[in-house]
Amino acid sequence: MGSTILIGVVVTLALLALQASSTNRARSSEQVKAVIATVRPEAWHFVALEYCNAILNRTHVVFVTEHLMAGACVRGTLPAPMVVTERWHDPYFYPRPVLVAKYQHIHLESPEFTDKNRANFHLRREQVKDVEFTTKPKWGMGKVPYSGRLILSLEDGVKKELILLGTQNGPDLRDRLRAGGFGARGFRQE
Repeated sequence: MGSTILIGVVVTLALLALQASSTNRARSSEQVKAVIATVRPEAWHFVALEYCNAILNRTHVVFVTEHLMAGACVRGTLPAPMVVTERWHDPYFYPRPVLVAKYQHIHLESPEFTDKNRANFHLRREQVKDVEFTTKPKWGMGKVPYSGRLILSLEDGVKKELILLGTQNGPDLRDRLRAGGFGARGFRQE
């Protein structure tokens, strides 16, 4: 009985240490925002997680320009937290400042952008046939706070699912994408 409790305490401490080592430091959100402000051309953005190979995942800052969506991979695997603090609701908490720094002053529409990381992506406006938003729970997210999912239906029949990390307004993001011509076919703004 005593050894079971000791093992439980050791495992809990190890998990808490893993969470602490994978958590960004205080003020990392400000560092991330400062780098994001330097990209060209001017773009609005959101932070999303994309599943990859069943259990792996990637966090992207998704920039939206007049012509395309550019996803910059800014974090690898995201373990579910044991304890969720207020910081976990801030979308800028998730990107790693050291990875975001690679995009300082980069031109989002250039080949250099996609060369920075093989997980980066470009989606031209005309490639996106539809944009949907859902709040249906996503399996595997554990306690990670998220605001729902944007589901992009692409011209080639592929669906790209972007899970909105932290607190973000999913319906507004969907409508803003549609208003910008991404998946706007049949869309009427009311």
